[in-house]
Amino acid sequence: MSLDIEQVEQSITEPALSMQQPVWHVIVLSIVSCFGYSFYWYYKTWRDLKSEALSERGRQKSELEQFADTSPMLRTLGLIVPIFNIYMAVSLMKAIAELNPSENSYTRKHPLIASGLVMGSIIGLLCLYKLPGAFFMLSFSAAIPLSIVQLWLNKYWRSVESKDLLVRQAFTGKELIVVILGGLLLGLDCVGIMCGVTVGR
Repeated sequence: MSLDIEQVEQSITEPALSMQQPVWHVIVLSIVSCFGYSFYWYYKTWRDLKSEALSERGRQKSELEQFADTSPMLRTLGLIVPIFNIYMAVSLMKAIAELNPSENSYTRKHPLIASGLVMGSIIGLLCLYKLPGAFFMLSFSAAIPLSIVQLWLNKYWRSVESKDLLVRQAFTGKELIVVILGGLLLGLDCVGIMCGVTVGR
């Protein structure tokens, strides 16, 4: 009886959360971490999809089978290797596009083209880093194409999860630290540009 009471209390204090992540989270965390967060995003996405694939193994979700035997950590480490990292990123984006619950969607019908366009946009926008002065900050817009992939992923989670699950809107403690420290560093960089000081550019 006491165990049942504890479970009820836990369910009240800790509401079940959705696997969805707000798109603006991806944008903000990518920018303030100078895209360091994107590595964690890839790892988390591979990890979550692998967990879902293992739990759904033997059912009709064949699109998830490719994640069942993957190693999220090794795949994330693969992002460090030039050229190979593009292949790894596009393969994940393509797989996410194939999970789109709407069979008539462009991403579901043409996953390779959709993921290629996203990857091309990311690379192109990151190249803006070489622009002079404060114009280099335009390169931070590369977070937008990545957030589009998160939008695709959210559509999938929404289609398979219970509608009662809550989507976390607030940052976690660690994410909040990243936002604060990253914001301070970006602020210092902007002040340095205004004062005519550039670091590592």
